[in-house]
Amino acid sequence: MPGVEILYSSEVLISGGFNEEPFIIAFFGCMFMGFIIGTIISAVDSEIEWMFFGTCIGIILGLLLGALASNTCSTPEVYETHYKVLISDEVSMNEFLEHYEIVDQEGKIYTVKERTEVE
Repeated sequence: MPGVEILYSSEVLISGGFNEEPFIIAFFGCMFMGFIIGTIISAVDSEIEWMFFGTCIGIILGLLLGALASNTCSTPEVYETHYKVLISDEVSMNEFLEHYEIVDQEGKIYTVKERTEVE
């Protein structure tokens, strides 16, 4: 757009990253299996400590496998381009705002992103 000088552009993360569902499934699955195995060993050995030990091992394995599963099944990351621009006095702000959305302003420098049409 004439009268708009782009000083800098950058990619900004909009969404993505950690996925909770695989983490929760792996964590509770491992914790439950550790509890069951500890309970079986406790019943055979007649010592209640095995149930507590099995649950603790299940929690530790659940955290590790949950983190691995969450990382493997992470949601895709979505980026958006932001521009730092200077706007001259000859630019109509109405026309400018039809094409760009102002995200931030630092003095005369505007941080903007392109408008996306929602249908």
